[in-house]
Amino acid sequence: PAKSNTHKSYIIIKIKPKQHQSQVQKESYSLQIKPGRIVIKAADEAGVFYATRTLLQLAASATDKQTIPCNSIKDTPAYPFSGFMLDVGRKFFPISQLKDYICRMSWYKMNQLQLHLNDQAFHGEHYAAFRLESKTFPHLTAKDGFYTQQEIKELIQYATDRGINIIPEIDAPAHAMSILDMAPELNNEKLQDGQLDVLNPKTTQIMEQIFDEFVPLFPSPYFHIGTDEYRFKKSTSTEDRKAFAAGFCNYINHFNKFIRAKGKEVMIWSGYDQMTG
Repeated sequence: PAKSNTHKSYIIIKIKPKQHQSQVQKESYSLQIKPGRIVIKAADEAGVFYATRTLLQLAASATDKQTIPCNSIKDTPAYPFSGFMLDVGRKFFPISQLKDYICRMSWYKMNQLQLHLNDQAFHGEHYAAFRLESKTFPHLTAKDGFYTQQEIKELIQYATDRGINIIPEIDAPAHAMSILDMAPELNNEKLQDGQLDVLNPKTTQIMEQIFDEFVPLFPSPYFHIGTDEYRFKKSTSTEDRKAFAAGFCNYINHFNKFIRAKGKEVMIWSGYDQMTG
């Protein structure tokens, strides 16, 4: 066991940075447990952190809580991206609960937390929420639960300290009833509830302002813009459907370019079952 005759044990951490590391290399580590001495070797802080999770797990599972079994471990992630998504748009989760999720994720060495920050109720119920404090559009912010921008900054740091990146998601042009509640002129009667009219130039204008405010708030290399389940009413003509489908495609391409220009990789959903082209 890693317990010497002098009852003193040492944990030695060795970080040897590598140039142009992949995510898998960043999180890889080796862990050697010998009597009185534990050596952690990794390429950066992420690998060290994951090694400490393994060390804690060994301690938690040890029969004798005063000792840890001697062992030699080399650990490399099977996947560079290990994620969990939480819909805080339909149901508000306080910051304390988000921190609890982050701690649980770090225990299992997960590295991506996607926050689905706006959405609306199912089955035609008129409920919608946008969970970020907006200084550009104060009326956009949900009244029954939201995160201040300072709270988000602190949560990001809390997650970063535990090896987790927070991916923000602002879902539009569907799932956007909270935006329509603020700007009803973006509605179109030919679309299902909660859908922004992508043929209306003001939709692009308002969404650009929203992304201008929130893309810089998150240091994540990824930004998710939703784009799923954009759908028409059954009575919408074939000609109108083709026009909306083309506008929807233009919306995705425009905001891919718009947000990539801010230094982010853009993520989107699928769900184009009613789209052509």
